[in-house]
Amino acid sequence: MQSPLAPHCYLRRLIRVNLSNNKTHKERLPERFLSFLGGRGLGSLYFYREVDKSTDPLSPANKLYFFTGPLTGTPFPGSARCCITTKSPLTEIYLYTIFGGSFGPELKFAGYDGIIVEGKADKPVYMCIIDDEVTIRDAKDYWGMMTSEVTEAILKDVNMGLKVACIGPAGENLVRYASVISHRQAAGRGGAGAVMGAKNLKAIAVHGDKDLALANSDQLKSLTLEIHRKAKENPSLQDYSRYGTACILPVINEVGILPTKNFQSGFWPAASTIFEELEQRTVKRFSCPHCSVACGKLRLTRNDGEEFLIKGPEYETLYSFGSCCLCKDLGTILEANRLCNEFGLDTISTGVSIAFAMECYEKGLLPTEKIKGLKLEWGSRKAIIELVSKIASRAGLGNLLADGTKKASRVIGRHSEDFAMNVKGLELGGYDPRGAKGQGLAYATSERGGCHHAGGYIVSAEIFGDADRFEEKNKGMLVKELRINQIVFDSAMVCAFYSDIIDFGTLSEAIGYATGFHLDEEELTQIGERIINVERMINVRQGISRKDDTLPLRLLKETVPEGSSKGQTVDLEPMLDDFYEICGWDKNGKPFLTPEGIKAKTNHEQRKCMHRTLK
Repeated sequence: MQSPLAPHCYLRRLIRVNLSNNKTHKERLPERFLSFLGGRGLGSLYFYREVDKSTDPLSPANKLYFFTGPLTGTPFPGSARCCITTKSPLTEIYLYTIFGGSFGPELKFAGYDGIIVEGKADKPVYMCIIDDEVTIRDAKDYWGMMTSEVTEAILKDVNMGLKVACIGPAGENLVRYASVISHRQAAGRGGAGAVMGAKNLKAIAVHGDKDLALANSDQLKSLTLEIHRKAKENPSLQDYSRYGTACILPVINEVGILPTKNFQSGFWPAASTIFEELEQRTVKRFSCPHCSVACGKLRLTRNDGEEFLIKGPEYETLYSFGSCCLCKDLGTILEANRLCNEFGLDTISTGVSIAFAMECYEKGLLPTEKIKGLKLEWGSRKAIIELVSKIASRAGLGNLLADGTKKASRVIGRHSEDFAMNVKGLELGGYDPRGAKGQGLAYATSERGGCHHAGGYIVSAEIFGDADRFEEKNKGMLVKELRINQIVFDSAMVCAFYSDIIDFGTLSEAIGYATGFHLDEEELTQIGERIINVERMINVRQGISRKDDTLPLRLLKETVPEGSSKGQTVDLEPMLDDFYEICGWDKNGKPFLTPEGIKAKTNHEQRKCMHRTLK
C-alpha cells in the first residue's frame, strides 16, 4: 500500500467518547491500521485490540465502533454506508452490522472516519456532532419514543439538518436483537441497538459542512459514470431497481429453498400472490446518496383506518413474517415491518422467533402462564402483531422471545432446540440450505452467526450462477472466495449489490482515485484474507470452535418434504473439513496463526504489518 502525500478521503480522525465520565476526545487513526481498509475491517481490528473476551455485551465495558470506508462521502455508487461493530448481546460473539443512507457520508463531512463509544451514561443521553463540536446532550425527553419520533424531535430541537442514528423502545428494553435505525435504514442484525440501550445512548446525530479532498476527482468521476452506465444495463440490478429485494421471492420459492413454516418446508404456495399484491402497494422508490439502483421501496399500509408509508418489506422480511410464519396476509406482513422499524427490531430475528413460538405452541411446549390466552396459530395476524409489541416491551411471552430462539429453546427444552432456527444464536436468513448446500456451509461458519450476508451470499452462485446447489464437494473454496469478496466490499463500504458489476480491479482504481492509496487486486485479496482470519481469531478467543460451526438439527436430519429441493438434507462435516483446510485452519477451525501474522498467501512484510497492527 503506497502512502499518499495528503490524507485524501482517509481523514485519519476518530471521535472517542466515554459516556461514564461524559468526556470526548479526538484521536488519530494510525496509518498502519489502513491495511484493514475501513468499515468491517477496521471494526474487526479495533474489536480484537480493545474488547476483552470476558466482556458482557450489555456492560459498560463493551464498545460500539461506527466506521465509514475510504469511499464513503464520495460520489462513487453504493458507498453511502456505515458499519457498527460491537459484541453481540444475542450471540455473545463478534458482531458487525451495516446500514446505508446519509449518516456515514455526513460523518465524513463533519471530518471523521469513525466514532468509538465506551462506558455508560447515568441517564439517557444522545451524542451530537456538528463539525468540530462534539457534545453529549440530555435525552430524557426522548426516552420511550419510537425511532421516527425521536428522529423528528432531534431534527426539530437542533434544526441543523442532522442525520440521526437512533434506537427505539426495543433497544431501551435490551431486546437482544434490537436494531439501530437511521432515516428508514436499519443496522438490523445481532443487537447493536441493545448495546446502545445498555449505555443509555438514545441516538447519535451528526452534521458536517466540510468538503472531501479527492486524490483524483476527474478520474473518479469518469469511473463513477461508467459504473452508473453498467448498472442500468445489468438485468439483476434493474430487477432490484424495479421491485427491490422482493424480486427474488418467486425465484427462491420456485427452487424450493424458501423457508416455510419454520423451515419445515421450502415451498410456499402463497409466494406469487404476495409478490403480485406487493407491487400494487408500491408508491415510489428511493435510494441512498449517489446510487443508481434505488432498491428502496415505499409501500402503503393501513392499520386501524390510518395509512402509513413504510420502507420495504425486503425479501428477508417477506420470508420471516410471511412464509416462515405461514402468514399469507400482506397487510399483516407490512404492519409487522412497520412496527419493527418503529420499535427498532431486526425483522429477521423477530419473525423467526415468532415462527419458533408458533411451532412450540402447535406441539404443546409453551407453559400456559407464558401464553395467557394468546392463540399462536400459524399465520394469525393477531398473534404476529401482538407478539411484535410484546417482544419490544418484554411483556409476557415476548420477554422470553426477546432473548432469541437459542436462549428461548434452552428455557423451553423438550427438543425445541432442534427447530430453533439459528446458528450461534443468530436467526437464519431466508434460504433453506438443504437446497443450497454451500449456503449451509456459509451459515455454519459465518463469524456473526447464521447470516446470509456476512458468511458470503453463496446463493448468488448456487441459484443464479453455475455452481451445483445440491453438490457438497468443493464448496469450501466457493465459500471462501465469496466471503473474501464480501469482506472487501464491506470494508471498502460499498454496497454488495454492486459486486455484480465492480470487480477488485475497478474497486482498487476507485480507492486510489479517492484516497491516493494505490492497491492492486492481489492486495485487496490479502486484505480480505487478513480480515477473515482476524474475525475468526476473535471468535476462537471467545471459545468458538468446530462444535459451534453447525446447523439446526432440522436441516441436518429432516428432508425437505416437497418442492424442487424435495428429499434433501445437509451433510456439513465434509464441507467443514474442506473449508478449514482452504482457509489454513486446523480441524477445529482455529487459524494456524501466531501473533506475527497470517500463514497463507502472505509475504514477510505482510506478516510484519499484521504483527504491528494487532499488538
